[in-house]
Amino acid sequence: MTIKLMYYDEALSELRTHIDISQETLKSAMLTIDYSEKKDGVYYPKKRMFSIFYFCKSELIIHTIKDKNTILTGPYTKLLKLSNIIERDVYS
Repeated sequence: MTIKLMYYDEALSELRTHIDISQETLKSAMLTIDYSEKKDGVYYPKKRMFSIFYFCKSELIIHTIKDKNTILTGPYTKLLKLSNIIERDVYS
């Protein structure tokens, strides 16, 4: 039960926003939390971990746009940091 909750709640969290986030703002925010874009819309941690989890989907942040909504999927703690950074940049 604990493993399921940890994996499902922590790793597969989703952040949806109605604000238009520019690519520059998103890339800057990703660099701030030590992520970089390796594929179009897929961000990997910049620090390579010496484990099998580096390439695991639970460590990725995936960016998609659907019906003028920005959707980010990834680890909860990273999405929370990302949300705070983007909010600060968009509303300042």
